[in-house]
Amino acid sequence: MRYELSVDPSFSYETQQSFGVESTPPDLGKRFSDLGVEYIGLVYFLIVGLLVRRWSSGRAENYSKNLMRIALILLLVLGVYATFFVMLLWNVPLSGVFDKVRDGTFGDSFGTLNTLFSGFAFSGIIITILMQKSDLAESRKQIGQQQVESQFYNILSLQQQVISGFDLHVVNDGSSIKTIQGRDCFRDWRRKLKTRYQTQISRGIEPSLASQAAYQSVLKSHLGDLGLYFRSLYSVFRFIETLEKKDQKKYAVVVRSLLSDYELIFLFYNCLSPMGARFARYAQVHALFDNLNISLLLNKQDVVKMKQSVYGQNMEALSLHAELRIS
Repeated sequence: MRYELSVDPSFSYETQQSFGVESTPPDLGKRFSDLGVEYIGLVYFLIVGLLVRRWSSGRAENYSKNLMRIALILLLVLGVYATFFVMLLWNVPLSGVFDKVRDGTFGDSFGTLNTLFSGFAFSGIIITILMQKSDLAESRKQIGQQQVESQFYNILSLQQQVISGFDLHVVNDGSSIKTIQGRDCFRDWRRKLKTRYQTQISRGIEPSLASQAAYQSVLKSHLGDLGLYFRSLYSVFRFIETLEKKDQKKYAVVVRSLLSDYELIFLFYNCLSPMGARFARYAQVHALFDNLNISLLLNKQDVVKMKQSVYGQNMEALSLHAELRIS
């Protein structure tokens, strides 16, 4: 009786040889293909996904540079697959290349191309989603900035309308009545402020007290207009305070540029009064009196009553402030 040794064909080539079973050595290309080249695609997904996630998180102007990097990655993947096919044909003589290509086993290896193109499609989806996410974040930031800017200029416009609504009816030459409107009212109010200050001085009142007494007198006479003016300007700076630090300085400079010389005089004495104590904080933070003309003050020595920070780069005011502090 003759017995034949049967060995599980799934055993490795070396195991089959140990049992004395004749078998054909495995084809190098097939073994390489059986390693699961599809996993290259999986690794490709992960690498490209991570790189795209990192690069697409940059600013929009870096997209061209990022796309060039992604293109290099794709070319690298193509190079890997080209190397794979070269290895499949490494031990095949040149004359047998065409026979090997027509072989079914070799043809099966082209299934890896499906992974390649799936990788391209998957990467395209990742790139599109991440770029859209970056664009959306940038758009939201721009829209938010535009909304802030729009709100600021709306509030500032309302404040400027308050000034435009000022009108004074002044008796001229004892008979005719002259109407003063808008910012010109501050010039007339400053004239009254100077007159009442001199009246206080003539009564023997100390200059530092006379300036506040004169201011309170003018304020009481025109409280309807000046009270509304101070409240509206206070609301503008209160809005600026809610913004980010980098925007606060920018918008504060805009407000400062719209303040006339005579407005600054009234703001100055308002900050020294109990009524303007809260507004004085904004004057310090935003250097509100950077353009103050100290020659228009009732008394130049009043400069020292405010902190140096309110004068910004106003060298004339800063020099006088330092001089008076030393003396």
